[in-house]
Amino acid sequence: MNKETIAVSAARNRGAQYDASVKTLLRYPKLVAPILQALIPEYRNYTTEQVAEMLVPSGSPPVDDTSVMVSLNDTEVSSISEKLIRYDARFKLLNPAMSNRKHEVYLHVDLEVQNNYRPTNPMYPMITRGIYYAARLLGSELGILTEKTDYANLEKVYSVWICNENIPVHLRNTVVSVQLEKKDLIGVADIPKKDFDLMTVILVHRGSPANDEKIFRYLEALFKGDVDGICEHIDIHDDQELVEEVEAMDELWKGVAHEHYHKGAAEQRKKDEAELAETKTELAKTKTELAKAKDAMAKMAKEIERLTKINNE
Repeated sequence: MNKETIAVSAARNRGAQYDASVKTLLRYPKLVAPILQALIPEYRNYTTEQVAEMLVPSGSPPVDDTSVMVSLNDTEVSSISEKLIRYDARFKLLNPAMSNRKHEVYLHVDLEVQNNYRPTNPMYPMITRGIYYAARLLGSELGILTEKTDYANLEKVYSVWICNENIPVHLRNTVVSVQLEKKDLIGVADIPKKDFDLMTVILVHRGSPANDEKIFRYLEALFKGDVDGICEHIDIHDDQELVEEVEAMDELWKGVAHEHYHKGAAEQRKKDEAELAETKTELAKTKTELAKAKDAMAKMAKEIERLTKINNE
Protein backbone atom coordinates (compact mmCIF):
# COMPACT_ATOMS: atom_id res chain seq x y z
CA MET A 1 0.00 0.00 0.00
CA ASN A 2 1.56 3.32 -1.10
CA LYS A 3 1.78 6.46 1.03
CA GLU A 4 -1.03 8.23 -0.84
CA THR A 5 -3.39 5.30 -0.32
CA ILE A 6 -2.49 5.15 3.38
CA ALA A 7 -3.10 8.91 3.75
CA VAL A 8 -6.49 8.69 2.04
CA SER A 9 -7.47 5.71 4.19
CA ALA A 10 -6.39 7.51 7.38
CA ALA A 11 -8.30 10.65 6.40
CA ARG A 12 -11.44 8.61 5.72
CA ASN A 13 -11.07 6.85 9.06
CA ARG A 14 -10.76 10.14 10.95
CA GLY A 15 -13.66 11.53 8.95
CA ALA A 16 -15.73 8.51 9.97
CA GLN A 17 -14.72 9.10 13.59
CA TYR A 18 -15.89 12.69 13.31
CA ASP A 19 -19.26 11.63 11.85
CA ALA A 20 -19.65 9.05 14.61
CA SER A 21 -18.86 11.72 17.20
CA VAL A 22 -21.56 13.98 15.76
CA LYS A 23 -24.14 11.19 16.02
CA THR A 24 -23.04 10.46 19.59
CA LEU A 25 -23.53 14.10 20.62
CA LEU A 26 -27.01 14.10 19.08
CA ARG A 27 -28.05 11.45 21.60
CA TYR A 28 -27.67 13.82 24.55
CA PRO A 29 -30.92 15.59 25.52
CA LYS A 30 -29.10 18.79 26.45
CA LEU A 31 -27.46 19.02 23.02
CA VAL A 32 -30.57 18.09 21.04
CA ALA A 33 -32.84 20.44 22.98
CA PRO A 34 -31.62 23.75 21.45
CA ILE A 35 -32.20 22.33 17.96
CA LEU A 36 -35.75 21.24 18.76
CA GLN A 37 -36.54 24.43 20.66
CA ALA A 38 -35.47 26.55 17.68
CA LEU A 39 -37.12 24.50 14.92
CA ILE A 40 -40.23 22.75 16.24
CA PRO A 41 -43.23 25.03 16.96
CA GLU A 42 -44.47 22.88 19.84
CA TYR A 43 -41.40 23.91 21.88
CA ARG A 44 -40.99 27.58 20.99
CA ASN A 45 -42.46 28.74 24.32
CA TYR A 46 -40.28 26.45 26.43
CA THR A 47 -36.68 26.82 27.58
CA THR A 48 -34.02 24.51 26.24
CA GLU A 49 -33.76 22.95 29.71
CA GLN A 50 -37.51 22.18 29.71
CA VAL A 51 -37.28 20.65 26.23
CA ALA A 52 -34.39 18.43 27.37
CA GLU A 53 -36.59 17.12 30.18
CA MET A 54 -39.33 16.17 27.68
CA LEU A 55 -37.01 13.85 25.75
CA VAL A 56 -37.57 10.20 26.58
CA PRO A 57 -34.32 8.81 28.07
CA SER A 58 -33.02 5.28 27.56
CA GLY A 59 -32.79 2.87 30.47
CA SER A 60 -32.96 3.82 34.12
CA PRO A 61 -31.56 7.29 34.78
CA PRO A 62 -28.83 7.73 37.38
CA VAL A 63 -29.27 10.06 40.34
CA ASP A 64 -27.82 12.93 38.30
CA ASP A 65 -29.66 12.47 35.00
CA THR A 66 -28.11 15.40 33.12
CA SER A 67 -26.06 13.01 30.99
CA VAL A 68 -28.81 10.50 30.24
CA MET A 69 -28.76 9.79 26.52
CA VAL A 70 -31.83 9.97 24.33
CA SER A 71 -33.42 6.65 23.45
CA LEU A 72 -32.82 6.02 19.76
CA ASN A 73 -35.61 3.43 19.64
CA ASP A 74 -34.94 1.58 16.38
CA THR A 75 -32.63 3.37 13.97
CA GLU A 76 -33.42 0.84 11.25
CA VAL A 77 -36.82 0.44 9.59
CA SER A 78 -37.42 -2.32 7.07
CA SER A 79 -40.06 -4.59 5.61
CA ILE A 80 -40.13 -7.35 3.01
CA SER A 81 -41.33 -5.01 0.25
CA GLU A 82 -39.69 -1.72 1.26
CA LYS A 83 -36.16 -0.32 1.25
CA LEU A 84 -34.13 -0.59 4.46
CA ILE A 85 -33.43 2.86 5.87
CA ARG A 86 -31.15 3.85 8.74
CA TYR A 87 -31.92 6.95 10.79
CA ASP A 88 -29.01 8.92 12.26
CA ALA A 89 -31.00 9.57 15.43
CA ARG A 90 -34.61 8.56 16.01
CA PHE A 91 -36.30 9.42 19.28
CA LYS A 92 -39.51 10.62 20.85
CA LEU A 93 -40.43 13.34 23.31
CA LEU A 94 -43.50 14.60 25.06
CA ASN A 95 -45.90 16.72 23.01
CA PRO A 96 -46.83 19.44 25.54
CA ALA A 97 -49.64 20.88 23.42
CA MET A 98 -51.62 17.60 23.42
CA SER A 99 -50.67 15.96 26.72
CA ASN A 100 -52.30 16.20 30.13
CA ARG A 101 -51.97 14.45 33.51
CA LYS A 102 -54.09 11.48 32.39
CA HIS A 103 -52.91 11.09 28.83
CA GLU A 104 -49.47 11.56 27.35
CA VAL A 105 -48.95 12.20 23.63
CA TYR A 106 -45.53 12.12 21.98
CA LEU A 107 -43.74 13.56 18.98
CA HIS A 108 -41.48 11.26 16.99
CA VAL A 109 -38.33 12.88 15.60
CA ASP A 110 -35.84 11.73 13.01
CA LEU A 111 -32.72 13.91 13.15
CA GLU A 112 -30.37 13.55 10.17
CA VAL A 113 -26.99 15.13 9.46
CA GLN A 114 -26.42 15.38 5.70
CA ASN A 115 -22.96 16.42 4.58
CA ASN A 116 -23.54 16.54 0.82
CA TYR A 117 -26.65 18.54 -0.07
CA ARG A 118 -26.26 17.51 -3.73
CA PRO A 119 -25.99 13.72 -3.63
CA THR A 120 -24.97 11.88 -6.77
CA ASN A 121 -25.41 8.35 -8.12
CA PRO A 122 -28.32 8.86 -8.08
CA MET A 123 -29.02 12.59 -7.84
CA TYR A 124 -32.20 13.59 -6.03
CA PRO A 125 -33.71 16.58 -4.16
CA MET A 126 -33.01 16.42 -0.43
CA ILE A 127 -36.62 17.32 0.42
CA THR A 128 -37.80 14.18 -1.41
CA ARG A 129 -35.67 11.97 0.82
CA GLY A 130 -36.88 13.85 3.87
CA ILE A 131 -40.52 13.21 2.96
CA TYR A 132 -39.82 9.51 2.44
CA TYR A 133 -38.08 9.18 5.81
CA ALA A 134 -40.93 11.01 7.55
CA ALA A 135 -43.54 8.79 5.88
CA ARG A 136 -41.69 5.64 6.90
CA LEU A 137 -41.32 6.93 10.45
CA LEU A 138 -45.05 7.63 10.63
CA GLY A 139 -45.89 4.21 9.23
CA SER A 140 -43.58 2.45 11.68
CA GLU A 141 -45.75 3.57 14.60
CA LEU A 142 -48.45 1.05 13.73
CA GLY A 143 -46.33 -1.95 12.79
CA ILE A 144 -48.25 -4.67 10.93
CA LEU A 145 -51.59 -3.37 9.64
CA THR A 146 -54.73 -5.39 10.46
CA GLU A 147 -58.46 -4.81 10.31
CA LYS A 148 -58.26 -3.62 13.92
CA THR A 149 -55.50 -1.08 13.29
CA ASP A 150 -56.40 2.15 15.08
CA TYR A 151 -55.17 5.04 12.94
CA ALA A 152 -56.24 7.43 15.70
CA ASN A 153 -53.15 6.30 17.59
CA LEU A 154 -50.80 7.94 15.09
CA GLU A 155 -48.62 10.65 16.63
CA LYS A 156 -46.95 13.48 14.73
CA VAL A 157 -43.50 12.96 13.24
CA TYR A 158 -40.74 15.40 12.36
CA SER A 159 -37.89 14.62 10.00
CA VAL A 160 -35.18 17.25 10.57
CA TRP A 161 -32.26 17.45 8.12
CA ILE A 162 -29.16 19.45 8.99
CA CYS A 163 -27.39 20.05 5.67
CA ASN A 164 -23.73 21.03 5.97
CA GLU A 165 -21.90 21.15 2.64
CA ASN A 166 -22.32 21.73 -1.09
CA ILE A 167 -25.34 23.99 -0.53
CA PRO A 168 -26.29 26.49 -3.28
CA VAL A 169 -25.46 30.10 -2.38
CA HIS A 170 -29.08 31.26 -2.37
CA LEU A 171 -30.09 28.55 0.14
CA ARG A 172 -27.39 29.07 2.76
CA ASN A 173 -28.44 30.11 6.27
CA THR A 174 -32.07 29.26 5.53
CA VAL A 175 -34.57 26.88 7.09
CA VAL A 176 -37.59 25.48 5.24
CA SER A 177 -40.54 23.52 6.62
CA VAL A 178 -42.84 21.29 4.55
CA GLN A 179 -45.99 19.87 6.12
CA LEU A 180 -49.44 18.51 5.38
CA GLU A 181 -52.09 21.20 4.96
CA LYS A 182 -55.83 21.15 4.29
CA LYS A 183 -57.19 22.86 1.17
CA ASP A 184 -60.92 23.15 0.56
CA LEU A 185 -61.63 22.42 -3.10
CA ILE A 186 -65.44 22.56 -3.00
CA GLY A 187 -67.19 24.11 -0.01
CA VAL A 188 -65.62 24.20 3.45
CA ALA A 189 -64.80 21.01 5.35
CA ASP A 190 -64.35 21.40 9.09
CA ILE A 191 -61.56 18.88 9.73
CA PRO A 192 -59.54 19.39 12.95
CA LYS A 193 -55.91 20.19 12.24
CA LYS A 194 -54.74 17.60 14.76
CA ASP A 195 -56.26 14.86 12.56
CA PHE A 196 -54.09 15.60 9.53
CA ASP A 197 -51.12 17.57 10.85
CA LEU A 198 -49.05 14.42 11.32
CA MET A 199 -45.90 14.90 9.27
CA THR A 200 -43.39 17.74 8.87
CA VAL A 201 -40.00 17.83 7.15
CA ILE A 202 -37.53 20.56 8.11
CA LEU A 203 -34.41 21.33 6.09
CA VAL A 204 -31.67 23.38 7.73
CA HIS A 205 -29.25 24.82 5.14
CA ARG A 206 -26.09 25.87 6.94
CA GLY A 207 -23.76 28.56 5.65
CA SER A 208 -20.22 29.68 6.37
CA PRO A 209 -20.02 31.97 8.14
CA ALA A 210 -23.22 31.35 10.07
CA ASN A 211 -25.60 34.28 10.35
CA ASP A 212 -26.97 35.67 13.63
CA GLU A 213 -29.93 33.28 13.86
CA LYS A 214 -29.48 31.21 17.00
CA ILE A 215 -29.96 27.83 15.28
CA PHE A 216 -27.01 28.47 12.96
CA ARG A 217 -24.79 29.83 15.73
CA TYR A 218 -25.61 26.81 17.87
CA LEU A 219 -24.95 24.26 15.13
CA GLU A 220 -21.63 25.90 14.32
CA ALA A 221 -20.57 25.63 17.97
CA LEU A 222 -21.87 22.05 18.24
CA PHE A 223 -20.11 20.72 15.15
CA LYS A 224 -16.86 22.42 16.11
CA GLY A 225 -16.99 21.02 19.64
CA ASP A 226 -17.00 24.53 21.11
CA VAL A 227 -18.04 24.11 24.76
CA ASP A 228 -18.30 27.84 25.48
CA GLY A 229 -20.29 28.41 22.27
CA ILE A 230 -22.71 25.63 23.22
CA CYS A 231 -23.11 27.09 26.71
CA GLU A 232 -24.44 30.31 25.19
CA HIS A 233 -27.54 28.25 24.38
CA ILE A 234 -27.63 25.65 27.16
CA ASP A 235 -25.31 25.13 30.12
CA ILE A 236 -23.40 21.83 30.06
CA HIS A 237 -20.60 22.71 32.48
CA ASP A 238 -22.22 20.64 35.25
CA ASP A 239 -22.00 17.46 33.13
CA GLN A 240 -18.36 16.36 32.94
CA GLU A 241 -19.12 13.36 30.70
CA LEU A 242 -20.85 15.57 28.18
CA VAL A 243 -18.11 18.20 28.28
CA GLU A 244 -15.54 15.49 27.52
CA GLU A 245 -17.59 14.25 24.55
CA VAL A 246 -17.76 17.78 23.16
CA GLU A 247 -14.03 18.32 23.69
CA ALA A 248 -13.36 15.08 21.79
CA MET A 249 -15.35 16.57 18.91
CA ASP A 250 -13.17 19.68 19.14
CA GLU A 251 -10.02 17.60 18.66
CA LEU A 252 -11.47 15.84 15.61
CA TRP A 253 -12.60 19.16 14.14
CA LYS A 254 -9.10 20.60 14.47
CA GLY A 255 -7.66 17.54 12.76
CA VAL A 256 -8.47 16.05 9.38
CA ALA A 257 -12.12 17.07 9.55
CA HIS A 258 -11.01 20.69 9.76
CA GLU A 259 -8.64 20.27 6.81
CA HIS A 260 -11.36 18.58 4.79
CA TYR A 261 -13.69 21.45 5.57
CA HIS A 262 -11.25 24.00 4.16
CA LYS A 263 -10.54 21.87 1.11
CA GLY A 264 -14.27 21.58 0.49
CA ALA A 265 -14.64 25.32 1.10
CA ALA A 266 -12.09 26.07 -1.63
CA GLU A 267 -13.94 23.83 -4.07
CA GLN A 268 -17.22 25.41 -3.04
CA ARG A 269 -15.81 28.89 -3.63
CA LYS A 270 -15.11 27.96 -7.26
CA LYS A 271 -18.68 26.76 -7.67
CA ASP A 272 -19.94 29.92 -5.97
CA GLU A 273 -17.94 32.10 -8.33
CA ALA A 274 -19.39 30.23 -11.31
CA GLU A 275 -22.92 30.64 -9.94
CA LEU A 276 -22.34 34.34 -9.26
CA ALA A 277 -20.93 34.84 -12.78
CA GLU A 278 -24.00 33.17 -14.23
CA THR A 279 -26.24 35.34 -12.06
CA LYS A 280 -24.43 38.49 -13.23
CA THR A 281 -24.88 37.42 -16.84
CA GLU A 282 -28.60 36.92 -16.29
CA LEU A 283 -28.84 40.31 -14.56
CA ALA A 284 -27.03 41.96 -17.47
CA LYS A 285 -29.49 40.39 -19.92
CA THR A 286 -32.39 41.57 -17.78
CA LYS A 287 -31.01 45.12 -17.67
CA THR A 288 -30.63 45.12 -21.45
CA GLU A 289 -34.20 43.92 -21.90
CA LEU A 290 -35.47 46.54 -19.45
CA ALA A 291 -33.55 49.26 -21.31
CA LYS A 292 -35.10 48.15 -24.61
CA ALA A 293 -38.55 48.12 -23.01
CA LYS A 294 -37.94 51.60 -21.61
CA ASP A 295 -36.94 52.92 -25.06
CA ALA A 296 -39.99 51.33 -26.62
CA MET A 297 -42.27 52.91 -23.99
CA ALA A 298 -40.62 56.31 -24.56
CA LYS A 299 -41.21 56.05 -28.33
CA MET A 300 -44.78 55.00 -27.70
CA ALA A 301 -45.32 57.98 -25.39
CA LYS A 302 -43.98 60.36 -28.06
CA GLU A 303 -46.23 58.78 -30.68
CA ILE A 304 -49.25 59.14 -28.40
CA GLU A 305 -48.32 62.78 -27.78
CA ARG A 306 -47.98 63.40 -31.55
CA LEU A 307 -51.33 61.79 -32.31
CA THR A 308 -52.98 63.72 -29.48
CA LYS A 309 -51.75 67.03 -30.93
CA ILE A 310 -53.01 66.08 -34.39
CA ASN A 311 -56.38 65.12 -32.93
CA ASN A 312 -56.64 68.42 -31.00
CA GLU A 313 -55.90 70.44 -34.16
